[in-house]
Amino acid sequence: MSCLALALAIWTTHPADPSWRMWMSGFVRVGLLLSAIWLALPTDSRNAAWTNVTPRSLLVVLLVVVALVRLKLKIVVIFVAVLAVATLVLRPRGKQRPKNRGESPPESRAKRS
Repeated sequence: MSCLALALAIWTTHPADPSWRMWMSGFVRVGLLLSAIWLALPTDSRNAAWTNVTPRSLLVVLLVVVALVRLKLKIVVIFVAVLAVATLVLRPRGKQRPKNRGESPPESRAKRS
C-alpha cells in the first residue's frame, strides 16, 4: 500500500516530469503486485480473499469488465473456456490433509493398529 501511496504522491507533486514518471510507474507496478499477493495469500485468522468469491459474482464481474472494456466476443469465449478448464483441473481434493507435516491422516493411523 505504501508503494501505491508513493505513486499517488509523485503523481500529484510532479505530474509532467519524465524522471519522476519512471519512479511513479515502478511504484504503481510493485504496489499492484504486492497488493494482489497480499489478497491471494491466506493468513492465520482468515482464508485467502479469493475463496469467498462465488461463481455467480465472478460471472457478474467478468460481464461488467467485458461491457466496460468492449472486448471482442472471440477473446471472451477463449478466456471463459480457459477459465472453465482451469476450474475443472484445479478443483480442491476430497481427502483431508494432515495439519502438521509430520502427522499422518487418521485413516492411515487406524490401518496400522
